[in-house]
Amino acid sequence: MKLDGGESTAAYEAGSHFDVPAKSGFDITVTSGICEYICSFIEA
Repeated sequence: MKLDGGESTAAYEAGSHFDVPAKSGFDITVTSGICEYICSFIEA
C-alpha cells in the first residue's frame, strides 16, 4: 500500500487493516489471490 504523495510502500498480511488520512487516497497491489476492499468512514 502506498499513500498518495508518499514514496514508501507498506505490506499487509491477510486479515489486517490500515488507516488512510482524511481527504487522501492510496494505491494497492495484489500479488496473488483475491482482494476484498471494505471502506469505513469515521466522522470525528
